[in-house]
Amino acid sequence: MALKSKYPDIFIPENVSWPKFIYQNFDKFGEKTALVDALSGRSYSYKQLKILTQRFSSALAKRGFKKGDVLAMFLPNIIEYPIIFYGTAFLGGTVSTVNPLHSSQELARQLRVSEAKYIVTIPPLAENAKDAAALEGIHSVIVVGEAPGCEPLSSFFADDGTAFPEFVPINPMKDIVALPFSSGTTGLSKGVMITHHNLVAGLSILFSNEVFLEDTVILTLLPFYHIYALLCMMGGYLQLGCKLVVMMRFEPDSFLKVMQDYRVTDAPLVPPLILFLAKHPLVDKFDLSSLERVISGAAPLSKELETAMLKRLTQIERIRQGYGMTELCGASHCTPAEGKTKFGSVGLLMPNLHCKVINPETGEILGPNQNGEICVKGPLVMMGYTKDPEATAKTIDSDG
Repeated sequence: MALKSKYPDIFIPENVSWPKFIYQNFDKFGEKTALVDALSGRSYSYKQLKILTQRFSSALAKRGFKKGDVLAMFLPNIIEYPIIFYGTAFLGGTVSTVNPLHSSQELARQLRVSEAKYIVTIPPLAENAKDAAALEGIHSVIVVGEAPGCEPLSSFFADDGTAFPEFVPINPMKDIVALPFSSGTTGLSKGVMITHHNLVAGLSILFSNEVFLEDTVILTLLPFYHIYALLCMMGGYLQLGCKLVVMMRFEPDSFLKVMQDYRVTDAPLVPPLILFLAKHPLVDKFDLSSLERVISGAAPLSKELETAMLKRLTQIERIRQGYGMTELCGASHCTPAEGKTKFGSVGLLMPNLHCKVINPETGEILGPNQNGEICVKGPLVMMGYTKDPEATAKTIDSDG
């Protein structure tokens, strides 16, 4: 039989859209820094974030964007990313986040499958974006900065905000807000249909026992286009009023210098970065004493690597490891924030979820210490793969 989480169920709001859920306390946070570009120092306060989101949303609406339309974000990590994402979401639009390393052909395929009408990019990626847009008949390429043949984002930010909607009839349980692409199963990557409620549930479940102080500083190096950063950094940490220090790419010196200079307290990482912190001689040249919490996801973290990093950065009590996937809107399992933990483990099944381990050939439910495939049921399970009912049926069984 399927197992139920050992945690008690938590309350998950069902009637709130994802952008309203995240922005609900922004007025209270006011002039506090929300996002800062790690290298340039350019930043936005929570007040600016709200105003610019409304302006972008209004400008997009004036250009004919409406509920159900799709905007593709072909961007690395920049501090404008949440503004564009949530400005689209407030209109009831869907955002398809794209890996910025994609070729124009890969981008064109994602535009075609997602049926995107707009692309937002940066100048170094503008030619790829325009090539893909031309292949798919998209007329509007928006650029953060300036590039020939593209509309600058600054013209959206100059909008007066008058077309920002007071109300859009969003059904959180059914309306798709995010359409990231996942290679979680065989074949070409597939568009994962994530509803407003999927994200609200994913965040509520993952952050159910989290407490963050007002001076929490989050290293934001993991890519926003990926579900890990989309849910946690661009979602949960902003909702809680944290400061996000945004990095576009990993470089050893700048990675360590940013953590030192910005006094980073929390670092959501992946195992290769934890390996770097555990083993690289450069680490000893920087003061990382502010770092209190490390979370690992996206790939398995071994007991040996976990132990090695904790031995080196002794102020960190534990590394929390999560297990999940795009199709689960984040994490279904996570090691506890306090109490007993097991090195190298992905932890416990999160609240409100059921889990079973099956024989993938027969579908038979397996018992302890048998190797099989993990299946999870709960409010964070995606709606399915866009335009691919066959792959959806293979991934989500009749019990959900």
